[in-house]
Amino acid sequence: MNTEMQKKWFIYVQDHHEGPFNLNEVHEKQISNIVTDDTFVWCEGMGDWQPLPQVPELYRELKNKSQPLQEKTEGTQPSVATGPTLIKPAGQYTAAKAKSNSKVPLIGGVILVPVLGIGAFVGLSHFASEELHSKLRPTFSKILTKAPFLSPLIKVVPALPDLKGSDLKELEGAMISPIDQGVKIAFALSTADPKRPFFYVSSNLPSGTKLDVNIIGNGETLLNSLQFFGQNSTILNAGLGKTEVFLSDGASSIPEGEYSVYVSESSEQEESIKGGLSTLAPVKPSVIAPQVAKGAHFVFTKTYFLGGEKDQNYATRLKAFHEKIKSDAEKELQELKQYADILSDQFSRLPESFERIYRAKKIKSAMKASWQKDMTQWQQLSGQMDERMQAWTKETIQANYFYGKLYEIIKGTTESFKKYFDLLNNYVEKPSDKNAFEIQKGKAYSEAKEALDILQTKVNMMINAPKTATGLPTKEGL
Repeated sequence: MNTEMQKKWFIYVQDHHEGPFNLNEVHEKQISNIVTDDTFVWCEGMGDWQPLPQVPELYRELKNKSQPLQEKTEGTQPSVATGPTLIKPAGQYTAAKAKSNSKVPLIGGVILVPVLGIGAFVGLSHFASEELHSKLRPTFSKILTKAPFLSPLIKVVPALPDLKGSDLKELEGAMISPIDQGVKIAFALSTADPKRPFFYVSSNLPSGTKLDVNIIGNGETLLNSLQFFGQNSTILNAGLGKTEVFLSDGASSIPEGEYSVYVSESSEQEESIKGGLSTLAPVKPSVIAPQVAKGAHFVFTKTYFLGGEKDQNYATRLKAFHEKIKSDAEKELQELKQYADILSDQFSRLPESFERIYRAKKIKSAMKASWQKDMTQWQQLSGQMDERMQAWTKETIQANYFYGKLYEIIKGTTESFKKYFDLLNNYVEKPSDKNAFEIQKGKAYSEAKEALDILQTKVNMMINAPKTATGLPTKEGL
């Protein structure tokens, strides 16, 4: 077999590998500057990926192929003086060489590239790599602006293997739509890796337009999570942009599940471009995540399953996760109600005991003993609660508790009680001026009562809150 035609070489491009390619195909990518001396390559038999210059077999052959090309092209000029020098894909189209004194014909103000030159543009629009296509796309767009009849031939969207044909058509349709017919936006999910999702966005808006792509998870469908929000930005280059991969904290995969995806104009938009989406009717998200910029103008929405495959394994794991959520939420509510009842009992017992002492003309030893007994009981209870609450950090509450907000309310209510009861105890131990004390006592009492009222109201609301269609508890009103 001709070794040049053996598809055995793999190349590492950006964050993924491509191949296998034969020698001619690797050489073609070298000409397009996709493969450079910094590119890592590999083939079967190699222990690990190596930079191109450290693979003598391939490096030497590529150098031999490049030498005749350099000698052949030395001193020549590109076919069109105003366009880039184009290299044809192997075996497809050949660009006609223009002599230095040739003239480019003009018809109706349109610069006509010679027929074979058009063939080169057509071929590149269909077969150029994504990186090369990105560089040439402004040229493709200019050609179509001057010669729209070429739109069936010249593809302004590269041949992206990670997109379905229907997605490619939608992207292209939005890009070539005349702006005087309104702003158009199209959206497509890459199928390259379900666990590392990213999106393509196209529009007839000008190059440089910056768009924010927001994903908001549907809580009932998310695996091992009840909420997720992510945001990445993309900048349009001649109508097409691509987001970064969406990941959760720690660069891990986002939770598997259904997501609503929203497109909005970036708050960092350049002034000369700002307002390009203002003519589009706003789309109201089902959930507004706190990370979304205030006043964001959402103009496009679509629903996707992200983070993995929607298969039987996902369904089984999701059911098990939901059962755990139901069980954990029920236990939390029981615990929360117990804490609320304890605080309510103490709020009734201690102030009543204090008032008997406070109203008495003389503090009897029996009164004081009763007070000290009640105060000791409170201190023991609050000590036990403090020990329990040490585990209620902001991070653990958010990660491990369904009713995390209620646990935060309990912490705040307990602190209010401590201030109030300590104030009463200090007066019993060492009575002070009643007028000044009345003001302090009234303020501390009001703060403690308000905190307890909020806690009791919220706990009762969660106990009576409606369930979702799948039987999951909700936090409506919390």
